[in-house]
Amino acid sequence: MAEIHYDRLLARGGFGRVYSGIMKLDDKAPSKDIALKRVRHVAGAESRLCPLLRHEACALVLLKEHPNIPKVYAFGASQYYEYLAMQRLGMTLHEYFEDAKQQLTLCNVVSIAYQMLDVLEYVHSRGIVHCDISPSNMMFDVHGPSAGIIYLIDFGLCRSYIDQSTGQHRPDELMTCRRGNATWISLNGHNLRTPSRRDDLESLAYVLIWLLRGGVLPWGDGKSADVYRIKSQCSGAQLCESRWPPVFGEFLDYCRSLKYKETPSYAFWKHKFADVAGQGFTVHVNPQDSKGPFFRCAQSNPKLGADRASDGGWEPFMGGRCFYIPCREESHESVWSLSPKDLLRQDELHVVVTGVARLRHVPESKIGYIDESCPQEELL
Repeated sequence: MAEIHYDRLLARGGFGRVYSGIMKLDDKAPSKDIALKRVRHVAGAESRLCPLLRHEACALVLLKEHPNIPKVYAFGASQYYEYLAMQRLGMTLHEYFEDAKQQLTLCNVVSIAYQMLDVLEYVHSRGIVHCDISPSNMMFDVHGPSAGIIYLIDFGLCRSYIDQSTGQHRPDELMTCRRGNATWISLNGHNLRTPSRRDDLESLAYVLIWLLRGGVLPWGDGKSADVYRIKSQCSGAQLCESRWPPVFGEFLDYCRSLKYKETPSYAFWKHKFADVAGQGFTVHVNPQDSKGPFFRCAQSNPKLGADRASDGGWEPFMGGRCFYIPCREESHESVWSLSPKDLLRQDELHVVVTGVARLRHVPESKIGYIDESCPQEELL
């Protein structure tokens, strides 16, 4: 059983908020610094809801054996919120690259490519596609790039590409809405096609090219239709031109050529990227690397898809303050639900509660977010 106190807001996204916190598993164990994710929940509506945070917790439990997946410690739900205690991490790749003092070498970019290909291969091997690959969903350790590892985070929109009832690849169908930010999603994602392994890799290709180009992509951060129009006209070779190693453009063109059910050649591309770095290649990011070329974010670069919710076309289960409990205006948060088709297991809650510790109490905070007229928050 876990006891948690939290205070400072670390991040706010389209579906939830993340706070810094301290966790104790028992009286004898030392306290642990954690990140606490909190997402709106409605008790008693489970038959109609497939909660995002429970879904993400299930994914992290299923993927916990890979070193580039953040550790998950505890889970619990009240009548208002679901809570997930996770490994505390540092800056996102987006934040790090936009810092004017920071720069990445070619070897660093190759290391990021290698680590992300490795973790995506593992994620895909477990029948899961991430569906929201972006530089904001890649994070360095709490000690920064010096630890050398970059983590893949935010599995709230992930889904199984394997049909749980048949064990076969799901058919390619038209989705009701896109998944992920328009800046980073694949061309098939723009066209509302069912996401598969190829789409995660295409999004990764855009992230790598974004790093090479100093944080600038031709389609910018506009409306989805405009982004798609420009993106579809840009081949990998055109995006990389002659200024950058052609392997990055070749990787994008390869991802776009993959068939819906085709298994990507992860090992081949890890080898291809490692060859670019030559003898200077290391799997881990090395911030002390001084061998150019160097890649730095352009000073005037707009924040491409950094803080926008990945919710194009999504409808909240509940919205509007008149339907909201708790109802403090400044902390209004909608309740979001996935489709049953998105679930990784038939009983995701069972996977979670058997895979991590349970909360002993509602996480305590000095932050007031529940209106005084509401019943006291209690764990379910």
